[in-house]
Amino acid sequence: MNPPRRHPSGSALLAAMLAVALVATLSTMALWQLWRQVSLQSLQQHGRQSQWLLLGAMDWGRIALREDARAGQVDHLAEPWALPLAPTSLGRFLQPATGATPQAAVPASEDLWLSGQIMDAQSKFNLYDLSLGQPAAIEAWQRLFAHLNLPASEADAVVAQWQLARQSMPSAPLLPQRVGQLSWLGLSSSSLARLAAHVVMLPSPSTLNVNTATPEALAAMSGISLTQARRWAMQRQSTPATTLEQARQALGLPATAPSSKMATGLPPRDLRLRLRSVKRQR
Repeated sequence: MNPPRRHPSGSALLAAMLAVALVATLSTMALWQLWRQVSLQSLQQHGRQSQWLLLGAMDWGRIALREDARAGQVDHLAEPWALPLAPTSLGRFLQPATGATPQAAVPASEDLWLSGQIMDAQSKFNLYDLSLGQPAAIEAWQRLFAHLNLPASEADAVVAQWQLARQSMPSAPLLPQRVGQLSWLGLSSSSLARLAAHVVMLPSPSTLNVNTATPEALAAMSGISLTQARRWAMQRQSTPATTLEQARQALGLPATAPSSKMATGLPPRDLRLRLRSVKRQR
């Protein structure tokens, strides 16, 4: 006679299920750790790669400005340095050469785009003079608001708050260090968006380059009408001013008008670069 079969007890089944669950959990954790290490290595690689690309682009900008300085003392928007670098795909340039390490290339699922522009830092109204409370700068600031159809009350509020901030009182607002921080002085976000293209915050006094200045900034600084400034902006595309006297005549300024805030070249530049990674759609 055959002995009766013994069915596995419930505790044995539970132990087996726990063992399977433990193995699955450990496997999942191991895979997650592996994925995390690969992701971190990829991010570090992309960071180093982006840094080298941006450094190379900055070197290109320095060379362009050095050659421009050798070419002459006049700067205008028709020169090579003023041409923006349109978004350019770098994926095909970064593929490894024959025999190179495959990890040095851009992943097949991504594409890198580089864009940039060299901008004249003296093509805008410098807020440094306004921060000192100079009467001429305050008048130019008010004219700039009028040309941009911005509330005059905000222009006055910014001047008042700026003077208060310079007094270092406990209740005084913080001194802005960038254009975007003008909101600390009571400037609305909509006004700041309109104003950002026409103002700059430099660490020292500067002149305004009549060959590159925005029409609104030029009209505000010189006191001419916005129509005159726009007419000159069209004219300077073909015949930029090479001397302050030419600029004075082109703008219709009287011979007695002060020109200490005007210039025709050799300003500081602002190099802006952007490196963007885009996922390729399959």
